[in-house]
Amino acid sequence: MSKKNLYLGAAYYPEVYYFETIDEDIEYMKKARLNVMRMGEFAWSVFEPQEGQYNFKWLKKVVDKLYQNGIYSILCTPSNTPPIWLTKKHPEILRRDDNGSYAVHGGRGHGCPNSPVFNSYVQKIVSKMAQYFKDHEAVIGWQIDNEIYPWLQGCHCDFCMKEFYKHLKKKYKTIDNLNKQMALRIWSIEYSAFDQIEYPKIKDWGSHPAFTTEYIDFQMRSNANFISRQADILRENGIKVPIGTDMMTFVSQDHYITNQNLDVVMINHYHSKENFYECAFWMDYMSRLKDRPFWNTETATTANGANSVNPSLYPIGYNYINTLIPFAFRGEMNLYWLFRAHYAGPELMHSSVITSQGKPVHVFDETVQAAQTLEKCQQFLTEFELDKAEFAMSFSSNAYNIFEGQKVVAGFHYTENIIKNCYYPLLKDGIAPSVHNPNNSLDGIKVLYSPFLISIEEGDFAARLIEWVNQGGIWIAGPLTDIRNRYYAKYRNSVFGFIEDLTGIQNIYQIPSTCLNNTIEFEDGILSKTTIWNDVFLTKPEHKVIARYNSPSPSIDQKAAIVGCKVGKGEIVVMGAMPEQERLLALIKTYLKKADCAPKLKTSSNVLAIKRRNGDKIGYCVIELFYEKGWVELDGQYLDVETSTKLSGVIEIEPYSFRCLEKID
Repeated sequence: MSKKNLYLGAAYYPEVYYFETIDEDIEYMKKARLNVMRMGEFAWSVFEPQEGQYNFKWLKKVVDKLYQNGIYSILCTPSNTPPIWLTKKHPEILRRDDNGSYAVHGGRGHGCPNSPVFNSYVQKIVSKMAQYFKDHEAVIGWQIDNEIYPWLQGCHCDFCMKEFYKHLKKKYKTIDNLNKQMALRIWSIEYSAFDQIEYPKIKDWGSHPAFTTEYIDFQMRSNANFISRQADILRENGIKVPIGTDMMTFVSQDHYITNQNLDVVMINHYHSKENFYECAFWMDYMSRLKDRPFWNTETATTANGANSVNPSLYPIGYNYINTLIPFAFRGEMNLYWLFRAHYAGPELMHSSVITSQGKPVHVFDETVQAAQTLEKCQQFLTEFELDKAEFAMSFSSNAYNIFEGQKVVAGFHYTENIIKNCYYPLLKDGIAPSVHNPNNSLDGIKVLYSPFLISIEEGDFAARLIEWVNQGGIWIAGPLTDIRNRYYAKYRNSVFGFIEDLTGIQNIYQIPSTCLNNTIEFEDGILSKTTIWNDVFLTKPEHKVIARYNSPSPSIDQKAAIVGCKVGKGEIVVMGAMPEQERLLALIKTYLKKADCAPKLKTSSNVLAIKRRNGDKIGYCVIELFYEKGWVELDGQYLDVETSTKLSGVIEIEPYSFRCLEKID
């Protein structure tokens, strides 16, 4: 059996049904045209029912039988759910919350990533698994753990605190420097030794914002190291196929950092009609983290949930388009959670491919249809790479974690504002940006839009960004961008860390947009309300004032709100305020036109055309996101890859349709 380049499958738990349904399950896998199953992430108690007594024979039998039927396997390390004999023998391995209570057996993700005892047991079982399956030709990849995340700021046990002190000492060097950088003479907080510091409590008022962010960052890195150690163990024991860890669409666990020592980016997502467009945001973001196709390791056929289902809408065709959307963004795999629904337990109401009783779900035919589309479009989807982004928008876990410690404006939510107030209007206007992690390269990008990027001191991003601007890049920055340093504090000599020195403007006032009834007036005389924040600038004659404040305050009235500044061969557009959507779109389109990077295809507001390239050949994946009829205006003659139909001009796009189009003129 030759390996396929595109994979469609599901999470599979034969152990839950005591291996009684395998033959029936495989028949339905084949009917659904599935070619891969993911197994083992919650099976530690079956792999090692008693300490040191390992049993992988059952899994090998399942892997062998799947392979005999044309189905590959992804195996998972079971560190997410330590068994009862381990948690009873070593209760100190359990995660401890900020009130001092330990996690109880029966959940998941309840082991401490910094516990030496826990890590030793993980090391043993992962080594044994790797040695057992290292040469099995049916195993095409490994998943480490499951959805690791610093829930409630992570673990607060004694092991973690010892490592936290090391983390602080590495960053701040001395306790005096920490006291100074965090201004700990406030409330007489200052310490004389690192080990006097207590972990930050989760509370609405009174927590030190830098300590909160510092602890979240530490826990995020502890999780990343926990994953990285397992990747090393797998490789040391002979694993040569791709290794990854499945991550959710939550932001505290930095996707870039977590994937540094991994081979393939994995994403789990659960959306519905209401927010399906957000998939485009997340798929683009994940697709750019590594220079290889990502794997979508979990999604639902319809409604997701636990002991109750979420009351969302999943119209006809939703399973079809939700199955295919990862492939539009250069994904090479999509897995449903789960294949056969559980008959009991914490997630018994979650949707699946077949029911607990072994019957196809009502959208089973859409899975089959999606598999057939993949088979017909496979060559296009594997040979045409995702085109390099020319217009991108910044999205940062570091920024999210800073805002977790200090909202700046009450009620501000970083991810929600980025997706709903920035990405969504751009998407609907046909100018959806690529989503850029600051740690990724800026190569090929002509315009970078960075709203709410509260700190640009993330890795070497600031240095690379400045060089990029000087070489001709256009940076649209703000609001609330570049206002915190690497210690999560304000800058002391200027409001911005870098922008004022680079541009020569001065940020003289900073107020929430609700303080005054300010509006801003653009050069063409159009007025706009503002939201969230107002920075007020003093400018020089060489600056281009794009919008000025109309304000009841004489200190603010007619001063600059949005300013264009030449920097080297490039430009920085400093946004002191967030205007209404129509004016934001007009502003960004002005700079896309200036940089000659506006999209080449025009689409209706519900359709997204994702550019693909194979050498000199051009193509597009066209997807409908909102369950509406739409259209795309082609810039030449194209071939519909699935139907072999030649197309030109304006073509209709049906609700939740997926088209692969190759330009042929």
